Amino acid sequence: SFNASNLYVTASSTTYDTVNYTNSSDGGTSWEPEIQINTTSKVKGYSSITVDDKGYPWIFWQEYNTQASFTNYNIIFRRFNGTHWLPLNGFYELTADNLNNRLPNTNVFFGKDRIDLVWVRGSSAPYEIVYSYASPKCDKYISPEQFPYHIDQNNTYYCLSATSQDYNYSGSYAIIFDPNVKNSTLDCFGYTIDGIGGSNTYGIYFNQTLEGNLVKNCIVKDFDYGIFLYYSDNNTLFNLTVLNSPRIGIDLSSSNNNNLTNIKIEISGAAGGSVSLSSSDNNILSNLTINHSKSHGIQLGLLDNNIIRYSRIENSEGYGIYLNGYCDGNIIDSNYIINASETGIRIYNQNEGNKIWNNFISNVTSEYNAYGIYVLPGYDNFYTEMVNNTIVHISSKSSSSHGYG
Repeated sequence: SFNASNLYVTASSTTYDTVNYTNSSDGGTSWEPEIQINTTSKVKGYSSITVDDKGYPWIFWQEYNTQASFTNYNIIFRRFNGTHWLPLNGFYELTADNLNNRLPNTNVFFGKDRIDLVWVRGSSAPYEIVYSYASPKCDKYISPEQFPYHIDQNNTYYCLSATSQDYNYSGSYAIIFDPNVKNSTLDCFGYTIDGIGGSNTYGIYFNQTLEGNLVKNCIVKDFDYGIFLYYSDNNTLFNLTVLNSPRIGIDLSSSNNNNLTNIKIEISGAAGGSVSLSSSDNNILSNLTINHSKSHGIQLGLLDNNIIRYSRIENSEGYGIYLNGYCDGNIIDSNYIINASETGIRIYNQNEGNKIWNNFISNVTSEYNAYGIYVLPGYDNFYTEMVNNTIVHISSKSSSSHGYG
């Protein structure tokens, strides 16, 4: 590989036990002393080198997972950060499936902070051509064949290295944030975590995490619960898609001060809403797109001081947004609710001080009474503030239709 007058060379030894590197800064007139890149004694070969947009080399190679077999290569690499080869005492592993991953070929995706990579997979014809990536952001790579994968380190950037659609993962948990983990990131880079829709399965599960964790750029598909937060506070979910979660798309249980932003949820939520919050306070839900919920779009219960704003909820088989009791001080602001069943926004039992502002509600239909916004009378619902809401096209097939009730 080359970069201006700089030349970078890697090669495997003739005995396939080392991966070596050298470089020239004067167009090949002189060369730096050769250094060994690999850190294990396993058999290896077919090293490939590229240079990122900072001018730093990355070296990839195939390595036998065990000495006993010559058909279970995995793709691993190290990279230079200007001062050291990283990781300092090991290597990054892009694959862990032992499916004979060979002949890595790299390319720089300039300006995108990543290296694109293709390789051959398989021990006999027909072979597969596999694509993945590597990024200087990533401290650890997660391959779908490693599910269930436990995120157990603080201050660590985890990256999903390939789509799991080829695997149709059938276990109960795909990726788990372990108890007390904080300030770690899961970045899927647009790849899919794909299950088979089994009962009591979870795509991403937060188990009593502490704070500061981030999940972004993931597609979570065909799990009973797409994403579940259990006693987990101060986390961020950003730029996610959740598809085909029969029970609940995103579920927050006893989880406070979380931020959910730019999330799309489709065909989910038969057991309690596409998004369900219970006993969870001070969360912010912003820019959600919820379509074809099998019950309510968003359901809240036993919680205080949450904000739902700038979201679009369409084609719910239940209510658009449902406050299902003991919900105080919540703000529902500037949302679009279209094609809900029976009620756009429904406030049920023992709720106080909620604010319903600037919402647009349209095309609510019902066999019986249909409402744009409904506050159940006689059930200790106090001080609901409703300001500047627009309600149109409310229709009932056999009874009455109301903007407010």
